Amino acid sequence: MSGTEFPILVCVSSDATVRQRVVQRLEGVGPVVICADLAQLRAMFPAPPTESGGSAGEPAERPPERPATRG
Repeated sequence: MSGTEFPILVCVSSDATVRQRVVQRLEGVGPVVICADLAQLRAMFPAPPTESGGSAGEPAERPPERPATRG
């Protein structure tokens, strides 16, 4: 690893057209993670180990999901 930092862009949208547009606009900028829903996103990134000593394979507790707000 070169030590150079770069952002990882994440797009979560159930609309395939939106996902395609994001990929086209951000091509060459850096890594882009595209998911149709949060379940897919969570499957891509394993849960970190818990402070209580749980193994890395156990899913971490997540706060209840709230709908996104705008404005």
